[in-house]
Amino acid sequence: MSLRSSVWISFGRSGGSFVLQFISSIALARLLLPSEIGIYSVSMAAIGVLQALREFGVGRYIVQTPELTEDRLRTAFGTAIVIGWSLAAAVFFGRHLVADFYSEPGIAHILALLSINFLLLPFGQPAMAVMRRERRFGQSTAVSLGSSMVGIVVSITAAALGEGPVSMAYGAIAGSLTTTILALTFQRDHILLLPGLSEWRDIWRFGAVASGSNVVVSLAAAAPDLLIGRLLGFAPVGIYSRGLSLAMIFERVFSGSLNWVVGPELASMRRDGRKLTALVTTTTDVTVAIGWPVLIFLAFNADAVISLLYGEKWMAVVPVLQFLCVARGVQMFVTSAPAVYEGTGAVKLQLRNEIIIQVISVSMILLGALYSLEAVAALRIVTATCVVMIHLTVFRMYAHIGLRHLLVSLWRPAVMALAFAALQLLMSIVKPAVPSNSWEAMAEIVVEGIVSAAWYILLMKMVGHPVYEEIKAMFSSLMRRSGMGPRVSNEQ
Repeated sequence: MSLRSSVWISFGRSGGSFVLQFISSIALARLLLPSEIGIYSVSMAAIGVLQALREFGVGRYIVQTPELTEDRLRTAFGTAIVIGWSLAAAVFFGRHLVADFYSEPGIAHILALLSINFLLLPFGQPAMAVMRRERRFGQSTAVSLGSSMVGIVVSITAAALGEGPVSMAYGAIAGSLTTTILALTFQRDHILLLPGLSEWRDIWRFGAVASGSNVVVSLAAAAPDLLIGRLLGFAPVGIYSRGLSLAMIFERVFSGSLNWVVGPELASMRRDGRKLTALVTTTTDVTVAIGWPVLIFLAFNADAVISLLYGEKWMAVVPVLQFLCVARGVQMFVTSAPAVYEGTGAVKLQLRNEIIIQVISVSMILLGALYSLEAVAALRIVTATCVVMIHLTVFRMYAHIGLRHLLVSLWRPAVMALAFAALQLLMSIVKPAVPSNSWEAMAEIVVEGIVSAAWYILLMKMVGHPVYEEIKAMFSSLMRRSGMGPRVSNEQ
């Protein structure tokens, strides 16, 4: 399968998952209170580190190892079971400690349910990794979308029945069970795969470093919820989580899709002795060219977006979302860093870099939480700047890309982003005040969205960005299929 085909399949996977998660977030925001969503977010954050340990680098090891033998595969499975089941016990028996720390008994119930995930996921983990290694992205997409659909239906149904924050735990279990069943359906030889530990030294040596990086990243992801929940309360956690989920829409749909495909591709290129520079540069260029306008539009129209999606009780999300959009835009310079780490197997460098980044990140969150939720969001911009400078080390070392090279290669997206921001500023000046209802918010977003999209496509054409040619080719293909475009004759 070609890289382009793989990317399109990956977009279908992440795009489909995004639509499902987006619908779910809207429905749950209408069914649950900010404090209820905050309780679940804190529960998930409390086991975030254990989630990172559960993977133990097994999937990454299977993707990047030069030779995947039967013994290595069985050892990966055995390792996943040992780690996963041990962590399940830790979550279950430690649930009351977390609940007591936050003085919220409901957390204990949620953690007891989430411990089931640690028992289920190891059975499908090697199968999912093998599918990625072999670039069977269509099957991986089916697994991802299927599990998302089941989990979301269960969560919304339970919330509608009045289960409160526990409803999302039910959905998480249903999604994990579906992932395991579908993964084994596509990788049937793994149904009878026996766990082993004969190659444990190789895998555990890799996993110890890889999981160390995952733990550090998970700590950073969990830190806002844990610190905000302790210092500011559960409702601010819910507000922050809604803002962050919107600010990261593009990364989950687009950047995540690219990295999901580019990581294995870089691993293959490195095994073949090919240079990584062009692919990393192109990936970054395409990402920021599409990502920056999305974030700019979201920041300028935050009030209308929040009003439309979540309702008036969530309007406190607006300033948080605007700061987070700026932070994610800065960090987008190194959005392909995870793929570079995965493709090169540079787990030690990743661990070092993540430790430095997360020390800075947690310090900024703690400092902000001492003042307000808006301060937490604003200081994420400082953290994002540090992230860029630190992750550039892996770019320089393995892709021979420094800051100057990166900035020069991104001149076209930068010009387009500035011109696009100018239009958003102009529209924000001339448009009326905050929309008074959801219908006004919808009309405002639709009109400004159409104008903004047309303006940005024109900007891409003016600077000659490659994405414009992709859009034109896609549009022409759609026109031909609909019978509205010129047909190519097969006659000679």
